[in-house]
Amino acid sequence: MRGLEQIAYVRLAHLFWRMSRELARDPSPLHELEIAWCGVKSTRQMYRDVCELPAGISPAELARRIRAFHDDFRAIPLTVSVHGVRFQLATTAKQAPEAPQVVSPPLAAAS
Repeated sequence: MRGLEQIAYVRLAHLFWRMSRELARDPSPLHELEIAWCGVKSTRQMYRDVCELPAGISPAELARRIRAFHDDFRAIPLTVSVHGVRFQLATTAKQAPEAPQVVSPPLAAAS
């Protein structure tokens, strides 16, 4: 996930760099597309709610959530509450291979 995020960030920065001259020189507002962002914006609370495992969770659903959320991406661990005591999942996350190195295309000198 983090590798994909890094690649997207680098590509976005490169796109802005490529368009910077055009964006800076054109005083008109940017064109709006006829599309919109989809669905509801997720929040930390929504993420926390999904990480709270119900007591009767099926083995398949537990495996699915562990696979999706085990890396503790937002510092919100998977938890389950039993008789008022809250437990956090303590698995050793597989060491992800080193994030891919993103190589930007050569930048042409601004003309």
